[in-house]
Amino acid sequence: AASATRATSSRESRFTPQAEPAARAQERLRGAAAWVGRGPGSENDSSAAPPGPAEPERPPVDVSSVSMSLTELAGACGLEVDAVRELERFGLICGQRIGSDVVYGDDALLAAQLAARFRRHGIEARHLRQYRMSADKEMALFEQVVAPLLRAREPGAGSRAIETLGQLGELGDALRKVLVKRAMREYLGGE
Repeated sequence: AASATRATSSRESRFTPQAEPAARAQERLRGAAAWVGRGPGSENDSSAAPPGPAEPERPPVDVSSVSMSLTELAGACGLEVDAVRELERFGLICGQRIGSDVVYGDDALLAAQLAARFRRHGIEARHLRQYRMSADKEMALFEQVVAPLLRAREPGAGSRAIETLGQLGELGDALRKVLVKRAMREYLGGE
């Protein structure tokens, strides 16, 4: 009974608002970010509530998405296996360990297909790393906005956080598109 009490109090202290609020918010944010794009009308439509804090030891397996080996991924995007490994080395794709296998999902497939198209223009994985770095910085900015929502202990806070992340992502995409178009015009001697 004493060991059960210790285990319970250890779990409770780990997830109380006073103990490690930033770590708790980070766990909830990862769960919410994984949930974005699964709302009504999306490919992964689900009426279930967003997931709670993720367990770092065992990431959730999305069985509704593509699941392929490194070799299959290379074949699907028309790249050599070494080129796909390079994409992984630069953080553009990542696999998920399931048992003794590493599998790659639909995000990895899409990123590898896009990288293959860039490669036809002479742009390699090392050049594409800037996109990953930019995405990480953008997400860090979004975390600052969404973290207070995730710390809130009121009903619907998680749903608002997910909705906010989706809106911020769309705004970021639109702004990036405008800025790139402007830079292209300037480069070509336009306005």
